[in-house]
Amino acid sequence: MNGAEVYDASGKMLDMVPITNSVARAVFHTLTAQGYYFEVVGNDGIYSNNKAKRIEQIAHLLTNLNPDTTFKIAVSLASARLELMDINYVDNYNELLDDPTKHVMKIIAFSEEGPSKLKPLSDEILAKHSSLKITSSSASNIEINNINAQKGIAVERYANMLNTPMSDVMAIGDNNNDVSMLELAGVSYAMGNASPEVKQLARYITDTNVNDGVGKAILEVLAKQ
Repeated sequence: MNGAEVYDASGKMLDMVPITNSVARAVFHTLTAQGYYFEVVGNDGIYSNNKAKRIEQIAHLLTNLNPDTTFKIAVSLASARLELMDINYVDNYNELLDDPTKHVMKIIAFSEEGPSKLKPLSDEILAKHSSLKITSSSASNIEINNINAQKGIAVERYANMLNTPMSDVMAIGDNNNDVSMLELAGVSYAMGNASPEVKQLARYITDTNVNDGVGKAILEVLAKQ
């Protein structure tokens, strides 16, 4: 969600910051017209309009995270994983905008060509819609949110509710959608497999995701208490 929804420890929703329907409709049109596969994260789940493309994108993500995994094996893993996930398939994403109970929290667009294609796309979208913030969770995607739906904003709001100073907040990230959170947290860790930008920003660097980097970072901080 990238901070588009905030919940307390009991699961009660504290805040929701969706993309407005008019802006979502315009972004849908831009992505569709340019031939991008994209998914929509709603307040009630993930929506896709192409099962084969979804499997393909998950497979690419798995190979990026685990370079030793072949694409063929990744496709098999992605297919099995898809069976466990509650994905909503629709013919047209505009259907979501016609239902007053549904809200668009995030739009994720994919391209295996990476930043060379996604950066100009991001620039085009932001030039048209100043109400949006675009980040990414891998080199092959962009994540489009309301400008006020950022992890840093969400973490800071929750910390304020708990009367906890941001200097006492720990954040761990690996990609560009974590930047706002790492900038505000007093204790910030980059994963060993994080993007260069995240590594440069974080105060500390832990091990990779496949070597229990999150757990090691938490234990390291607790050992200092």
